Amino acid sequence: MYDKLTEKQLEQLFLGKKTKKPLNPIKWAVFFVLIFLVVLATINFPAYSSNFSFWFNVELKNQSYENPIVDKVASGTKPASTLLPIVSKNTIYIDKLDLHAPINFDVPNETQAVAEGLENGTVHILGTAHPGEIGNVFITGHSSNYVWAAGSYKHVFSRLNKLEDGDNVTINYNNIIYIYQITDKYVVSADATSNLAQRDTSELTLMTCYPVGTNLNRLMIKAIQIKPDPANNQKKAPSNLDNLPNISR
Repeated sequence: MYDKLTEKQLEQLFLGKKTKKPLNPIKWAVFFVLIFLVVLATINFPAYSSNFSFWFNVELKNQSYENPIVDKVASGTKPASTLLPIVSKNTIYIDKLDLHAPINFDVPNETQAVAEGLENGTVHILGTAHPGEIGNVFITGHSSNYVWAAGSYKHVFSRLNKLEDGDNVTINYNNIIYIYQITDKYVVSADATSNLAQRDTSELTLMTCYPVGTNLNRLMIKAIQIKPDPANNQKKAPSNLDNLPNISR
């Protein structure tokens, strides 16, 4: 009976050797993708958790958001004290996102200085306008950072992509309340520079890394000042900024 077996079959029969199956590249690729996603979710857990909470509590339930009635303040039909939110000095407040965070004003557009400022809140870039000036108020914050990184504001801007045209951003600058209304939202490359430009309008730019958990691109939120009347603002001196702030995540 053995004369009908091949040499390889005889070898397997008497020596107990098994034929090795070739590795399946698709299975290995899926395995590494899953490992990558687990690691990504772990190191960015606070930011992803914040976005999931917003989705579950607001978007999934299809809840509509009602803006504060700032037009009545501007028209004088309601006293400002009854409508304007209570915001601490040098703080940014976004009602829709339940966001309150300090603003570190006049931080040099240098990697180390910006990184240190982001540990303590958001960062206003030196050379851009201040609230109450004609020009571009430029503020940046983390959308995510490593769980072991220093600071309590590692995902302060993680929900920024949930904002839409018409939503409000409130800033207390030196105990004066400024309200900005969002007009645009878009994504740019990390080296886009035109977003720092100072124009003859009283506007606000918020910037963060995008998508959350990466620093591939930058999410930009543009808004215009609607309170107090921007017609009373003074013009910001021209700046020489030529690159976006360097934030790690």
